[in-house]
Amino acid sequence: MQELFFNIDVVGSCNLKCPSCPVGNFKEVQNPTGFMKPELLEEIMEKALTECKIKGVGLFNWTEPLLHPQLPELVEIVQATKVPCFLSSNLNILKNIDALMKSNPYSFRISVSGFTQEVYGVTHQGGNIERVKKNMVLLSESIARNSSSTKVQVLYHRYLGNIDDEILMKNFATSLGFEFSPVWAFMMPLEKVIAYINDDLTEANLTQQDFKTIERLALPLTSALQVAQTYKNKPCTLRDNEMTIDYQGNVQLCCSVYDSSKYTIAPFLSTSITALQKAKYEQNVCLKCMDKGIHVYYTYAAPEFNELATKNVIEHYSKYLGLSLSLQFNQRQELVEKLRDDLKLRDLNFAIFPDWSKIEGALDLELEQVLRVFLNHPNKNRVTVLIDVSSIADRIADGEFALSSIVMKIMMEEDIEVADGPEICLVDNPGKIRAILPLIHSRIIMEYENEQALKQSGILNISSWELNQVRSTRFFQPAPLLAEPLKQKD
Repeated sequence: MQELFFNIDVVGSCNLKCPSCPVGNFKEVQNPTGFMKPELLEEIMEKALTECKIKGVGLFNWTEPLLHPQLPELVEIVQATKVPCFLSSNLNILKNIDALMKSNPYSFRISVSGFTQEVYGVTHQGGNIERVKKNMVLLSESIARNSSSTKVQVLYHRYLGNIDDEILMKNFATSLGFEFSPVWAFMMPLEKVIAYINDDLTEANLTQQDFKTIERLALPLTSALQVAQTYKNKPCTLRDNEMTIDYQGNVQLCCSVYDSSKYTIAPFLSTSITALQKAKYEQNVCLKCMDKGIHVYYTYAAPEFNELATKNVIEHYSKYLGLSLSLQFNQRQELVEKLRDDLKLRDLNFAIFPDWSKIEGALDLELEQVLRVFLNHPNKNRVTVLIDVSSIADRIADGEFALSSIVMKIMMEEDIEVADGPEICLVDNPGKIRAILPLIHSRIIMEYENEQALKQSGILNISSWELNQVRSTRFFQPAPLLAEPLKQKD
């Protein structure tokens, strides 16, 4: 019995218009929109189980599954057959989260391309990264609340210009217990790539926006396709080992084509899998694709890709750093390592920026609230609290005395020991915070804050948490890797 992975779009639309995805870049194609009925999914699963061995079912391809109002029921239908159910989302929406986690999908992928809105908004057009981050926290809490075994993977799409944000997103994602997987972004769909490499306008028209997107790719398209062509005799796993179905139950040629008016094969329920696979092999577009090795490009199947992309990224950044790139890099690494030791950094580092000029009693009370949360936190042995004292650097002893008094008060009132943490370190220069920003989990928002130090440190560009978020969140160790197909899809 043949083993197949099923890509099933349960809706016919997406809430974003990303420039590397056909939903955003192929506006002349208007595929049907709607929602798959649970009864249809049940019939698809029943038929598939009699004709093949199902490796897994992804309830997504080009669209956003969380738009479906009955998504938990759809997940339950798949899971009831003992077949692992995969979800992938841009997570700009999060509906029925507890019902969804109770349905216990095997895995949940979150596609992102930045940590700040300035970066993320370019390649996830229409998305809001702050909303995504809040939804990530809500997802983590729901998993714990519902004792779900769902594994969460944050898939980070690498482009030129978003590598700095990658470190920040990795720290944030792993602190929530999510796996973090960076992947070189590529251009979709197949029709656009064929048009680009063959100058073949019969498949698609390329716009100025398409060329801008291609220039933004960290894995350069022309070079990648040249390398991929040398591996063109490799089998196409997308055609051979996968079945792609739209929300109406129609089989598409593969998961990389978009225009359903051209590449719909046949209705799944009324056509045998044997006949469907045979029809795929009769498609002329497959010859165009495999002759150029595009199937290798879409499956990251050339070992040279990493080297190509890495070289492109270094060249891109060297334009801004000058010829002394390696020297500057080494000097920065030495500084970061020194600060890591001096500030006793751990894997969860939080920063606060008190305004020491405020009324002493009010500030003391707020500092007490912050420190009380960390001194009682279940993960305190993994935490360092960095406290900005740049405004009183000439009388830093005053700050040390105030903080030690507060810590002593908390210890006596709650009969706790501080031997296991957290570390509490004073920082006399905002520049030190700026140098270690990738190592900082988030800033804790206070009522009385040193606005000048906030700006100088650059910390306004990373995640900021209310104290209640820290109090209610248990920070997990990074999750193990998921054994699932790795494909760049929003």
